[in-house]
Amino acid sequence: MTGVLIELLIELSVILLAPIVHNYYLWKVMKVDTSVIQQNIKIFSFFYLLIAIGVAFLLTTPKVHANESHCYSNQNADTKNSCLALAKHQESYCYSIHESDAKNLCLAQIKNQKSYCYSIKSSDTKNQCLALVK
Repeated sequence: MTGVLIELLIELSVILLAPIVHNYYLWKVMKVDTSVIQQNIKIFSFFYLLIAIGVAFLLTTPKVHANESHCYSNQNADTKNSCLALAKHQESYCYSIHESDAKNLCLAQIKNQKSYCYSIKSSDTKNQCLALVK
């Protein structure tokens, strides 16, 4: 985890904890009426729910387009096609790969079928394929 991500995590934590600490302070120290505290809890609960839904959406969204642009920087055509096949989850790119072991590895991953792994000649690539495909 880089320093920037750690700093961002700390800032987000402070922002999310501030309303809770503030309401606790109002309740214990300032002895504010409980109806005010309950109203604040209702308001902040709604925002925390929205944040939770947003985080859940971000965690479940596949990272397709971020990897796709990286694929075009590959100079090797087979590597580029394999990358695009995995990024776009399209088997048509696998058929554009000339090297047979790489093609079978690509097809095994895209179709999620171990039968392609057994067609691979290289034992290292075959073991990698069998480990990747369930």
